[in-house]
Amino acid sequence: MRVHVRCKNVKMTQEIRGQLRTRLSFALGRFAHRIKEVTARLADVNGAKGGEDKQCRLVVRLHPNSKVTIEETAGDVLAAIARAAGRAKNAVGRALRRRRDARIGRGGFSPQTAE
Repeated sequence: MRVHVRCKNVKMTQEIRGQLRTRLSFALGRFAHRIKEVTARLADVNGAKGGEDKQCRLVVRLHPNSKVTIEETAGDVLAAIARAAGRAKNAVGRALRRRRDARIGRGGFSPQTAE
């Protein structure tokens, strides 16, 4: 699983890089064979104004041709990364489950008729 990191108005430190890789490997490790790459974009949305404005956007590209995008905002970059990684785990699992169900012919909910 390749991870690309892009920053806008956020200083990339070793701590942030390490936390990002650790969180993503824990959250998405079980799906690693189904993931082409992950792009993480870290940004300070409001600049020097302050407030809850640190954003982490994760774009997870899956095999063969689909993607899952998660965006999370928090007051701290590390908190935004943690929340985005947790949501990415759930979203990727859901996307892969939908693909599997469609492939084996499981539809959605279909109530049984009582006889």
